[in-house]
Amino acid sequence: MTPRGPIRVLHLRDSPWVDGPGRTILETAARIERTRIDYHIGALVPDDGASHPLVVAARKRGVMVHPILDTGESLASVVGRITGIVDRLGIEILHSSEFRTNVLALRCRRRRPALKIVSTAHGWIANDARGKFKSCLDRALLRRFDRVILVSNAMRRRLPSWLVPERRVNVIQNALPLDSYGAGFLARRRGDSMADGHVNLLVVGRLAPEKGVDRLLQAIALLAGEYPEIRLLIAGTGPCEGSLRANA
Repeated sequence: MTPRGPIRVLHLRDSPWVDGPGRTILETAARIERTRIDYHIGALVPDDGASHPLVVAARKRGVMVHPILDTGESLASVVGRITGIVDRLGIEILHSSEFRTNVLALRCRRRRPALKIVSTAHGWIANDARGKFKSCLDRALLRRFDRVILVSNAMRRRLPSWLVPERRVNVIQNALPLDSYGAGFLARRRGDSMADGHVNLLVVGRLAPEKGVDRLLQAIALLAGEYPEIRLLIAGTGPCEGSLRANA
């Protein structure tokens, strides 16, 4: 029997940001065993993608990335561009990672029935009625995928077995490769954190309701009277920045 070549995967990404999911995709593409998996990123872009953060980061790391023009026109046009890449590269698995790319993956499979589709769910944000509706709809869409990857057991509890059975779900915990993020800092010699009499706490992240930074501020306010040496530093930006500054 002639040995088959590597499995060809196209991972679709709608968001331009090199955030948590974006970094996971980049790390996967950079570290995967290429003799087994021929891994490509398909980035939805509003233009040629030259300044698109995810495209730029992927190219810097030598990752195979394909800008896919998405200017808000009909889904059929975008699906046509994706299936064109699928046909040209011989893609066998189409991987999606958010609501819009989930929809696109399902539409692509309708045109290419032999195509396997996989979705990684990184989290469902439901801060308002629109967010709650999209979260429910997105989970319903996952019923039609060949495989669903979840990043925590807590998310598995939010995706019941009657909706997506166990045999089609894998939980792969979020990870952070230290040699890419923070290895040099962790290796540095550090002095006593209490040398100046203070304990400095740092929170880094997007300042959005689901991050719970407002609750952290409330907790620090309760502790400050009894433990005046505690100092909280917040690094990030987002829709809650103004209210968090006011509360602080």
